[in-house]
Amino acid sequence: LRQYGGYTCGTTCVQMLMNWLLPYEADINLAAYEEALGTTEEAGTSPAQILEYFEMSDVNAIASDGWSADDLRVALDRGNPVLMCIQAWSASGDYNTTDPSKTETYLAEGHWVICVGYCQNAETPYFIFNDPACVGHTILYTDELNRRWIDMDGAGAIFDHFGIEITQNTQYSKNGLFYMD
Repeated sequence: LRQYGGYTCGTTCVQMLMNWLLPYEADINLAAYEEALGTTEEAGTSPAQILEYFEMSDVNAIASDGWSADDLRVALDRGNPVLMCIQAWSASGDYNTTDPSKTETYLAEGHWVICVGYCQNAETPYFIFNDPACVGHTILYTDELNRRWIDMDGAGAIFDHFGIEITQNTQYSKNGLFYMD
């Protein structure tokens, strides 16, 4: 799914995950998810809002800071997608992830993505994402992901290598075939 505007990436990721978990029951429009999550143009969607929504919707998920690339691979090997907040889509390609004194640029490119795969055997290992800003998938090389895997919510809380692993079984059929009632 594609986000609209520059602030609905978190909402769109939740919509994608809910559609994957419950293809029929959770198939509601983005505006309904935006309202349910409390997403705003000024602050986007915080990790707390997403976790509250998942809890309210009985979605089994594990959230924590301090993930490593190896932790991410283990979750993906279990078949579990991981919702992540990172720095992405900077017009200049620069990401200020280390200098909070530069308030205009520090963690200013926050973006939600869903990690769905990886390639460890490539010359340069990378991770694969469902990215609501793109059609199709995006990739980040492991070293670049580690540099950009940090974000800040509207209240100033820092989320460093934060991930929400979706551990619930899905009703989605991998072969895409459903019986038409």
